Amino acid sequence: MGKKDKEETTVAVVETPAKDEGTSESQTKTAKKDRKKKKDKKDDKDKKDKSSKKEKKDDGNKDVKGKLRKPVVRSPYGVWIGNLPYTVNKDDIRKFFEPCGGAITRVNLPKKDNKISGFAYVDFDTPEPVAVALT
Repeated sequence: MGKKDKEETTVAVVETPAKDEGTSESQTKTAKKDRKKKKDKKDDKDKKDKSSKKEKKDDGNKDVKGKLRKPVVRSPYGVWIGNLPYTVNKDDIRKFFEPCGGAITRVNLPKKDNKISGFAYVDFDTPEPVAVALT
């Protein structure tokens, strides 16, 4: 048989510089520092935004409409009262529990759609009035 035809292959050799010829090493370091500073500023801003959101969420001294309200003072000595008439008010509840003794620290009369729900929470300063109220 005959000789096989050899194909010719052309290979191009291209030289690529190790560094970009337009920038020096100090310029590259400066650019990296600038990028890091921008990233750090953005991170700091994000942290401040998150912390301010947390502060707003934790603010328990405002009601639904954003008005300031008195801080709630809760006591571990409380009673729940049910089956109240819808016409009762906080003063009525305070008068009812006066004979129990002790100081009433909180009367919570929950409302739904601006109407009394028919129950209340009353907190006392000591456990003795709670015992009397439950008898």
